[in-house]
Amino acid sequence: MAVDSACPALLESEGDVKFPKKLKYRGQVLARIYAKTATHPYRLYWRVDRKTRIKEFRSYAEAKRVGDKLVIDLAKGSQVTALTPKQASDALASLQRLDRFYEATGRRVSLLSGILEYCEAAQKLNGQTVGEAVERYLATVAVVQRKALAEAVAEFIASRKHLSEAADGKRSRHSPVYEGNVAAWITKFAETFPGYAVCDVNKEHLNAYIGKFKEISSKSRNDRRATVKMFLRWCAAKDYLPQNHRLFEAVDFKAEDVDMAEIDFYRPKELRDMLNGADAALLPYIALGGLAGLRREEIMRLEWADVWRVDGNVEISSRIAKGRKRRLVSICPALAAWLRP
Repeated sequence: MAVDSACPALLESEGDVKFPKKLKYRGQVLARIYAKTATHPYRLYWRVDRKTRIKEFRSYAEAKRVGDKLVIDLAKGSQVTALTPKQASDALASLQRLDRFYEATGRRVSLLSGILEYCEAAQKLNGQTVGEAVERYLATVAVVQRKALAEAVAEFIASRKHLSEAADGKRSRHSPVYEGNVAAWITKFAETFPGYAVCDVNKEHLNAYIGKFKEISSKSRNDRRATVKMFLRWCAAKDYLPQNHRLFEAVDFKAEDVDMAEIDFYRPKELRDMLNGADAALLPYIALGGLAGLRREEIMRLEWADVWRVDGNVEISSRIAKGRKRRLVSICPALAAWLRP
């Protein structure tokens, strides 16, 4: 007695089978088993996705067992039956590879999304492999390194140490006072965010840092902004930050307009009283500042040879000048009189 595939309680003997054996599910024929011939073993036929599929078996019992399961899968709409053995093997291997990818990266990628992404990329590469494109990309794009903020600040300060050191009697590139301020301000910045890496810093962190200095002048806040920006540019060059980090777009990190204070000056009597009251060491300093308009740091770098080397002028050499460009400052009669002793 033949038994419907939907409830295969009994399996008839091969001699009782009328070929082709129709395998049904609820009255609908979904597959057929063809008899063994001199040239072919038992064959299981079914259609899926508008294509005929064939699978061969050595025995009728094996063909019937697989066929019974097949018709149930087909009735449920399973697409697995559409795969050839080679396709099924490839799909299984692909899923196993995606599982290893998830274990290594924590990123879950489905087989479909992986294939779609690959096909889209391969189509755009115009014959170049995806692997070749990735290698070229990595050769031109920096990979951001995770660096502790405190360590990066210490490295930044050390990298600038030579700028405030004079060699062979020459003037240092930067004032030691300026570099001292830079070191102090950027260290304070790092201390504001203990335990952070450079790449963890975001716009809100910059806003919070500037918010700590509400009581100081706008110029002083701008100085601190400029120092942090200089540090972040250095970090981007060292690959501690991506080049397109956009941190400078932080709302509170834009430079403020500075209100210029009213400039005052010493009256003639006030300057005369200072000169008359100064001792021999301080008098030239006051005279050169008040009567020649030299900057404080320039006066501190002067030697007497610079005053008398060029007749009627004080020579401000590139070693002395703030802008590192030589200039001559005329010695007026009043200045000459105060300097003569």
